[in-house]
Amino acid sequence: MDYTSVTFSLTSTGTTREVIDANRAAILIQELSVDLWRKVSHLHLSGKSLSIGAAELICRDALSVIEQGALRHAHLNDIIASLPESEALQVLSAIAKSLSVHGFSLEGLDLSDNALGLKGVDAVAPLLTSCRDNLKSLSFNNNGLEGLAAKQISHLMTDGAQQSTQLEKFHTFNNLLESAGAIGLSTLLSMSPSLTDLRISSTRIGVDGALAIATACQQSGALLNRIDFADNNFMSIGMMALSTQAISRLPSLLHLNVCATGMGLQGLEALVEALETSQPGLLSLDISCNELPSESAPFIGRLIRTLLPTLSEFRASENELSSSGAIAVAEAIRDSTVLKVLDLSVNEITESGAMALASSLPSSLKVLELNGNLISAAGLGALTAALSDQCVLGDMDLNDDEYEDAEESEEDDDKDEDEKESPSVDDIAESVQSLNL
Repeated sequence: MDYTSVTFSLTSTGTTREVIDANRAAILIQELSVDLWRKVSHLHLSGKSLSIGAAELICRDALSVIEQGALRHAHLNDIIASLPESEALQVLSAIAKSLSVHGFSLEGLDLSDNALGLKGVDAVAPLLTSCRDNLKSLSFNNNGLEGLAAKQISHLMTDGAQQSTQLEKFHTFNNLLESAGAIGLSTLLSMSPSLTDLRISSTRIGVDGALAIATACQQSGALLNRIDFADNNFMSIGMMALSTQAISRLPSLLHLNVCATGMGLQGLEALVEALETSQPGLLSLDISCNELPSESAPFIGRLIRTLLPTLSEFRASENELSSSGAIAVAEAIRDSTVLKVLDLSVNEITESGAMALASSLPSSLKVLELNGNLISAAGLGALTAALSDQCVLGDMDLNDDEYEDAEESEEDDDKDEDEKESPSVDDIAESVQSLNL
């Protein structure tokens, strides 16, 4: 049956945070006639805390009226804020049970911004099990999830690892998963072959969790086109595994965010090799906040050249690329016709790097971010003069324009001298042998 799209939204009733009681709920649901309630396809209960009285009334007088097959999307994010735990769990359970009869037609489910934990996941279990055969989009953002809750989500969505999901999008952000949670989710990921959009960010996942995710992505065979792993502790080992086992197999990849993953130089090298292998038509890449040193410059250059035909947004802020990295970027982007956003903020870039960029900015560029660097007034002048009318240079209020490249040269000389004076591992070994120790 073809249903006309009808949306019911509590969010549209105002921006003020409120706890809705039964009386208020009765007024709100009357905004739609019974005939329209029968055809509701998009349900938004977001942003308003529901008392148990309100939840029960909504279930009885509204959700029960919706015809089976009509409901496609349920947005249940942020519906229990400020409620006592016992009442919050009752609300979640009531809504989940009422919606479970519509599970077979649900395509999208958002349970974000509810303090779920394992108890909350158990409370919505009837809804998750009822929709697992057809659900395409599932979001658990900012839910206070940890390892056991993640494992339970996997169990419910895969019927205890007995069946694959139809998920195309899975997002979990700002949770306390750590590696145990990633391992718990690995069953869900490995049994979601249709997944194209994966976000597991700000979840405190470490190396073991990264290894589990890498293996799960490889096993699923999913052709991901969007990955967001930002703000985790994958470190170089985890990034190497993700690169070789997952990213290298994804020619479909369009957007990749691996900022603040602790990848380091070795992780970057693995990522570059993976992208050289898969040759995706990547549109955006974020490798910011990874403590990438100036020695990364050759790999940064290779990376951009590999992605040059399609890359429109490149972010590598808050690293330590220095002018060497800026020069490598400048040489790589010179022939780009599609790059629109370039962010090299906070990278210890000096005048020489700025001059190189000024001579190489592509005409397609719209936004250039270089704040927090060490670019002299002359370097800034060259950049400003090189910008097209369509390109905006971001704020430079944190830039140190009094820094001189000569200071950088002196620091490099000091560094070289220190390296000369500091004995190598081989030198130490020879000294030990000479002493017959």
